Amino acid sequence: MLVAESPEELQKTIDRFHFYCKRWNLKMNIDKSKILIFCKGRQTGELQFRYDDKSIETVTNFNYLGITLSRTGSFKTAMHKLAEKATKALYEVLKRGRLHNLSIQCHLDLRVWLMTLIGRDTRWVTNHLKFLIY
Repeated sequence: MLVAESPEELQKTIDRFHFYCKRWNLKMNIDKSKILIFCKGRQTGELQFRYDDKSIETVTNFNYLGITLSRTGSFKTAMHKLAEKATKALYEVLKRGRLHNLSIQCHLDLRVWLMTLIGRDTRWVTNHLKFLIY
């Protein structure tokens, strides 16, 4: 990950990285490389960045280590996606627990775990898990 505070600084950093890669005979996969510009409000103009005379795509969102980063710096999208993943995972755990006759206490513990993971209140969790709890 390369970070800079201005377009000029970023291009210089990309150029230095390219020099480093050439020196050590490393290859960068330009198809997997993206530029994400963090800014509040509207982005002014279309910026172009190049690596070894190849254009690097600029995106508005990027998934980095499982977290969705957005150009505004907001984590709302990331939190929403993580909540969806946590909900699906817990539904699967509860379904399998039911198949293996887990106790009611275990189901309640899992409900609390879900609330902690996705930051929801008890009413929301109760409404969404009714059909899985005995």
